[in-house]
Amino acid sequence: MAKTDAERKAAQRARQRKGGIVIRELQLEPEEEQMAQVLLSGLRPGREPYEFNEVVGLLIRRCHAEYQQTLVHQQSDHVRNVAINYRLPSAHVWVSQHAGLPLAGTKQK
Repeated sequence: MAKTDAERKAAQRARQRKGGIVIRELQLEPEEEQMAQVLLSGLRPGREPYEFNEVVGLLIRRCHAEYQQTLVHQQSDHVRNVAINYRLPSAHVWVSQHAGLPLAGTKQK
């Protein structure tokens, strides 16, 4: 017996869940939709345009990489501030010197 549309869709969703795929619904303003369409074809001129989910995935990966860099910079700024504001044991001073961090009471070259 043939499956109904609802049964086929349920089976598809189950396969996607099992494969780790998450389905999200987007609500875009008309201007955002236009920008998305430009991105679909504009990122690959002269070739087959990206699919919408590929562009969203690409943007998420780029944004995540930028976020990770921000966290690294914030962490290094925090370490630098700690090294400047507190007297550290000699082992930490050596690490600070070799990590390129300025020491408390010294001028940066």
